[in-house]
Amino acid sequence: MDYYLIAGESLPELLDRHTEIAGRPALLPIWAYGLTFVCDERGVRGRDVLYDAHTFRREGIPCDVIGLEPGWMEERYDFSVDKKWSEERFHQPVWKPHQDPGGFTAGLKNMGFKMSLWLCCDYDLSEYEEAQLRSDAANADTASSEPPTNSDRYGEDVIRDPHFLPSYQDKLTKPGEPWFEHLKKFVDNGAAAFKMDGANQVCFHPDRKWRNGMDDEEMHNLYPVLLAKQMSQGFQDYTSRRAMIYTAGGYAGIQQYAATWAGDTGGNEKPLISLLNHGLSGHSNTSCDMQVWNAQGIHFGFLQPWPQILSWHQYNQPWFLPEDVYRVFRYYARLRYRLLPYLYSMAHVAARTGMPMMRAMPLVAPDDPRSDELLLQYMLGDSFLTCAFTDAIHLPAGRWIDYWTRESHEGAKEIQCRPPANRGGPLYVKSGAIIPTWPEMDFIGQVPLNTVGLEVFPHDHSEFTLYEDDGITCAYLDGKVATTHITCQAADAEVTLTIGPRAGMYDGMPERRSWNVTIHAATTPAGVSINDVEPNKREWSYDRDAEVVCVTIGEDSTRREPTEVRVKGSW
Repeated sequence: MDYYLIAGESLPELLDRHTEIAGRPALLPIWAYGLTFVCDERGVRGRDVLYDAHTFRREGIPCDVIGLEPGWMEERYDFSVDKKWSEERFHQPVWKPHQDPGGFTAGLKNMGFKMSLWLCCDYDLSEYEEAQLRSDAANADTASSEPPTNSDRYGEDVIRDPHFLPSYQDKLTKPGEPWFEHLKKFVDNGAAAFKMDGANQVCFHPDRKWRNGMDDEEMHNLYPVLLAKQMSQGFQDYTSRRAMIYTAGGYAGIQQYAATWAGDTGGNEKPLISLLNHGLSGHSNTSCDMQVWNAQGIHFGFLQPWPQILSWHQYNQPWFLPEDVYRVFRYYARLRYRLLPYLYSMAHVAARTGMPMMRAMPLVAPDDPRSDELLLQYMLGDSFLTCAFTDAIHLPAGRWIDYWTRESHEGAKEIQCRPPANRGGPLYVKSGAIIPTWPEMDFIGQVPLNTVGLEVFPHDHSEFTLYEDDGITCAYLDGKVATTHITCQAADAEVTLTIGPRAGMYDGMPERRSWNVTIHAATTPAGVSINDVEPNKREWSYDRDAEVVCVTIGEDSTRREPTEVRVKGSW
């Protein structure tokens, strides 16, 4: 057994050092940070799923992933390696192994959706893991298939029931065959993500001795980590793409392989606290089932690391909601997608430092005596402060701006908030924030990203680094990442926004980049300049209602020089 003493002067420093040992949080494929909708399970057919997908597009509600629950299989809850599609509901013609064109999964793909499949696993993962640890994959093919005898596994002091005669009941595992091997055919059919149910990951197996020699107690915490690891690495090895594996079971180290959702716990304040605790343990990619039937649940559901809706035995499709709730849902879905470049940059920060996207208050305001007791509020990345299921929010020291009303507040203080009628909770932005935004889209990748927005809230000196990569492969690990460093300096009579040139390259990177900049200013500016040249009136404007200066600028054609915008006025 190895022991580590991890020391540091702050919680972020401790997380950085902890995740350096236990593993950095995974960087999910970029589409995984969009919306996942998991379909109802009761007798759903491929046609039903396609109509749900089509309705998302028709209603203009952005969504990237459609998930299927256990009924997609011929034998519901099939744990075996012989599982197959339901012949009646999801017919997969043998002459169309890739389902293109005209197949069910091709229809999802043509509408811009990724498909997620639900799985349960009771496979003995320890055999293949031991072979991998010996750096000899061939050992997995030659490992003994003989189960240990009862006498090897249990003594009379363990099995006390005279009527219970234990026997080795693992009928699922095929010696020498990794668990992911049988899933490749479903990836060929179009599966891009897998939802791993918690069932049997941590259940007691009094009749089992695991093939690495461990018993249940020894495997209890290890098993879900091995499952996430073998799923993630198996998918990446087979496809050369990042995996989106999400699971309800885990232990230290799982953050480097999988995302998690809070299981069948709903989307209320209890899983909120759970997600904050995950972040304090170095696990960033967390979520829970969204409560779509009220504005508070929608607010929380979209303002977390990745959002997902479960329609298990319910009709949680947003277009079935009451009209007022439906308007709230549409607003937050579109807001989520506009904020994706900001959120994805925060996911990059998590993957580099262990600092989670969703941050409990002790991480961001350690000197505030209230931080430890603030269980229903958190920072989402560097700039956004929010809370859920309460209208009371504590603003730490500093200046904060109500994102809904643009009112400014000085912390530290408590506020009783009354969000507008079409909002589900408070949302504040830190003064000085620089928020990159995307144009409206129905799914990630639908529109080119030659133009990116910047929403700037000037205050003193502030900065932000935009991270971009191909969003799909693991090439970012080899340095194929582009970063744009942006700074803002606000003085009494002038704001200077400096957008650095993009540094680095990745496949598919836009050749040219322009910026739609909105700088919050309470009064009409006295003047605007771009690289010390005054633009004509068509290149900038002042919106009196929104109180923002709007400027459209392009980056230096050589990608060597920064672009500077100066706004003269009063701040």
